[in-house]
Amino acid sequence: MDSEVRGSVGAHSKHTQRPTRLPRRANTQRLGDYISDFQTADKATVEVLTAPSDGDVVRAVIESAISPGHSPQGDDKLLLPALTSIKSSQVVLDGQQYVYVQFPSTTVTSSGYDVRRRNFGVAAVRGGKLYALVASSRKDYYDAEKEALLAHIVQSFRLR
Repeated sequence: MDSEVRGSVGAHSKHTQRPTRLPRRANTQRLGDYISDFQTADKATVEVLTAPSDGDVVRAVIESAISPGHSPQGDDKLLLPALTSIKSSQVVLDGQQYVYVQFPSTTVTSSGYDVRRRNFGVAAVRGGKLYALVASSRKDYYDAEKEALLAHIVQSFRLR
């Protein structure tokens, strides 16, 4: 079921005028939602996955963000980030452990164009499920204002 998220997310960005309604679509590959500004390719995804059996939440979040469903889209080549470029931390809030992660990603399209993104994510495990939110922006639209917005989105995530 498609719906819209109302608000002025990034309405004052120097890069482009933002719509006040961002489309929200159900993820067709697994439980979750996909919200995107199709003018700038800013996006946020909320996913519900099986918790990783090896406990590597950081890897699971990155893989789900880079390659939803673990399959490339068409002829695109999806590249996982180098371990040295991944930042992660853990915090316990209201008795629930959250893992925060920041990482770059690159997709090489079938036409050879490199799409580079900055990704901010958060995840929590409960009842054998991994709940993850990843918000990202294309690198060419990324600045201090965008960084603050993505960090705010991720920091607002809580399981109830």
